[in-house]
Amino acid sequence: MTVPMTKPSVIAPFAEPVVPTKTYDIPAFYYNKRTCYNNKIYTGPMRGTELPYKDGVPLESDWHLNAMMLLIHILAYCWRHRTDFYIGGNMFVYFDPYQRRRRNFRGPDFFVVKGVKKQHSRDSWVVWEEDMLTPDVVIELASPSTATFDVTDKKDIYEQILQTSNYFTYNPKTGELKGWELINIVYVALVPNAQGWLWSDELGLWIGVVDYYVEAFKQTVKVLRFFDSDGNMLPTREEAEAQRAEQAEMMLELKDKKTAHRMLAKGMNIALISEITGLSPDEIAKL
Repeated sequence: MTVPMTKPSVIAPFAEPVVPTKTYDIPAFYYNKRTCYNNKIYTGPMRGTELPYKDGVPLESDWHLNAMMLLIHILAYCWRHRTDFYIGGNMFVYFDPYQRRRRNFRGPDFFVVKGVKKQHSRDSWVVWEEDMLTPDVVIELASPSTATFDVTDKKDIYEQILQTSNYFTYNPKTGELKGWELINIVYVALVPNAQGWLWSDELGLWIGVVDYYVEAFKQTVKVLRFFDSDGNMLPTREEAEAQRAEQAEMMLELKDKKTAHRMLAKGMNIALISEITGLSPDEIAKL
C-alpha cells in the first residue's frame, strides 16, 4: 500500500518554553530527562524484582489486547536486526524510587525505549535500573474509563515527568487519533497528513488507522498500523512471509512460461510441455 506523502508537521511550537505547573509531588530533577538526574536521591531504591508487576486489572477488551499485540509484533519484526531498543505493552513503568508511597508509576498500552544496552525479558520497566532511560514513544488505546485521563493528567505525566518525545492516543469508539511531540519541554500537537496519519520522529514512521481482519473475532475492525516514510504499511511477520511466498510463486510461474515458450519454439508437443512446466494447455496456447 503506497500513498502520496506530505511533509510531517506540527503546530507552530511555542516561542518560549513553558514551565510545567503540575508537579505531581515529583522532585524537580525529573524535568531534565536522562542528563540531569540527581543520582544521590537513589540511595537504596527498591529493586525491580520487589515491585509489583500486576494489578489484577485486565485490559478493557479483547480489541485492546489484539490492537496492542499487533503494534508490538509489527515493530519488533521491523526492527528485528536491531538490539538497541525495548518494546513493552500493558507493563508498569516505574520512574519514582518512592513509588510505594506516592504511587507514581504508569502502565502504557504500548511504549518504546531506545538506546537500550541489555536485551532480556522484563516484568516491568524500572527507570533507575535502566540507565535512567524513559519511554521515547507511548501509545495509549483509550476506553470509556480512560479517554479523558489519557489526554489530561496522564498526558501531563508523560510530558512533564517522563518527558516522552512522542505521545499518541487512539479512541476506538470515536476513531480519533491524537499525537504530540515534545518541543522545548512542552507537548505540541501533531498535525495529521491527508490520510489522517501522524508522524513519529522517534520511530521514523507514520501511525494511522486501518481496517484489519482479526481471526479471533471473525470480523474486520479498526486498528493502528505503522507506515514508512513512503506510505508503505509495515507488515506483520505472517504478512511478510505470505508476500514472499506470493512473489516466489510469481517468479516460478514466469520462469515456467519462459521455459514453455522455448519448448514451443523447438516444436515440442503442448501436452508434454504442460506436463513438464505444470502450465495448462490453454496457458501454453496463449504464449
